[in-house]
Amino acid sequence: GKVAAQVAKDEAAAFAALASLAKIGTDDAGESILSLLAGSEGETRELAASAALAAAQRMEKDGRKGSAGKLRKAVAGADVPAHIKEAAED
Repeated sequence: GKVAAQVAKDEAAAFAALASLAKIGTDDAGESILSLLAGSEGETRELAASAALAAAQRMEKDGRKGSAGKLRKAVAGADVPAHIKEAAED
């Protein structure tokens, strides 16, 4: 009951934060995403990995390939499903 509701609320908050960080696409936002990627598990980690890839795409459009590569490398090395790791290598 209450625990499941709190977890769902926390995941929704994490999703909203990750989506915002991915849109921001700065190096600081990328570091925050990497912190969540490293410090979370399960669905939240997968959301963080997806946010990292979205941020990497934004960085690449802005010509910041080094920063984008750091995010992609972190996702490729994370404990996430194969389809997410493969997206990091594109």
